[in-house]
Amino acid sequence: MQVKALSGVWAMRWHEKKASTAFAKGQLVELAANRLEPADSSTVRVYGVNQDNEVSASDTGTDRIGVLVPKGLGTVEMAVSGTLGDAQVGGQYDLVDSQTIDTSATTNKTVRILRILDSGNKVVEAAINPFISA
Repeated sequence: MQVKALSGVWAMRWHEKKASTAFAKGQLVELAANRLEPADSSTVRVYGVNQDNEVSASDTGTDRIGVLVPKGLGTVEMAVSGTLGDAQVGGQYDLVDSQTIDTSATTNKTVRILRILDSGNKVVEAAINPFISA
C-alpha cells in the first residue's frame, strides 16, 4: 500500500537518491549522507514521502527525485503489520519497510499512530514526525 500524505503543510523538495537504489512512489524516505534512501526498520527519522518511481540502474547518485517533506507535523495514511487496536493509538512504533508500521517494534519509535482509519485492512493515520505532538 502506498503511503499518502493526509494533513499538515508539505513542501516538494528534490534530492539526489542513493546510487543503485530503486524507489517506488508512495514510500517513506530518509536522508543518509545527503542522499535519499527508502526508509526501513532501522530508520530513526523519516524525511518525507517519495513522489517518483525511480529504477536502480543509475549508479552515479546524481538522479534527483521529488519528495513531499512535512513542515512540522505531517500525517500520512499507512498500513500496519501486527496488532492493531485502540491500545496502539498514540503509541510510537518502528517500520517494517518504507510503507508499513510494525506495532511489535518500539526501538526507534519512527512514527506515531494517531487514529485507525480501517481496522479490517489495518490502515492508520500516523505522524511521521512523532516528536511533535499531534
